Amino acid sequence: GGTVSNVIVQHSQSTAGGAGAFVQGTALLTHSIVRTNRCTEGLGGGIWLSTPASLRCCFVVDNLALNSAGFFANNPVTIEACTIAGNEASSISGVGGMMISAGAVRVVGCIVYSNRGPAAAEYLTGTNADAFSYSCTHPLPPGPGNIDEPPQFAGPTNRHLRPTSPCINAGTNRAWMAAPATDFDGEPRILSGTADMGADEVSRLAAVAMEVASNTVATTWDTPADGVFLAQYSLALGMAGSWTNFTGPMTSVNERLTVVFTNLPHRHAAQRLVTAP
Repeated sequence: GGTVSNVIVQHSQSTAGGAGAFVQGTALLTHSIVRTNRCTEGLGGGIWLSTPASLRCCFVVDNLALNSAGFFANNPVTIEACTIAGNEASSISGVGGMMISAGAVRVVGCIVYSNRGPAAAEYLTGTNADAFSYSCTHPLPPGPGNIDEPPQFAGPTNRHLRPTSPCINAGTNRAWMAAPATDFDGEPRILSGTADMGADEVSRLAAVAMEVASNTVATTWDTPADGVFLAQYSLALGMAGSWTNFTGPMTSVNERLTVVFTNLPHRHAAQRLVTAP
């Protein structure tokens, strides 16, 4: 039992199932990354999820296994608002993303895409044909709200969503998503009435121009409407709570806002614009 949140599980290796994490009982793993783990003989390179554990708002990416490289789900478990991508199975009967065994497994509001496996790239549901709902995967599974269009990840190893993603506002609202709940990055879990699919809620604030001179970075942002915003920077991508305010509140004009960053930490990883509270 218990809850584990805001952790990174990486570079682990096991001969048995669940090289990254073995989650069972009433345990909940949430707002975490499980990546680059390897199971050399069993199932579940990233995660083995067993009765009646839950997974929420997690990235399960770039794990390796003979079979069920992302995770193996067994008996009644629930996977909600997670992104499972870049996992690879190597056996001839291997499934890249996830394999669902017996029981009432529910995959809700998830993205299972860009995985690789000889038998199936994304998933194998067995007798749980109706496991998916409001999720993005391929081939299109039965169930309400599912889509099979590419989710439009930001990059080959960046599984955040582009502003044009079909997964935006295509998920389903769960009780735990009510304010002040956040997505993986610490932003509001629901921004426009309906949750996005996957672990990332797209802020829809896009950087449209950038000028760099010496130790100054000037970034122009396109905002969906005029409003008050905060500019932030991060020293490391991925974990909620890692963003630092760089400026006080600023107001956009004609849906544009230019932020001049000076004397940023030399190795800052990213910057962003967020709606001021």
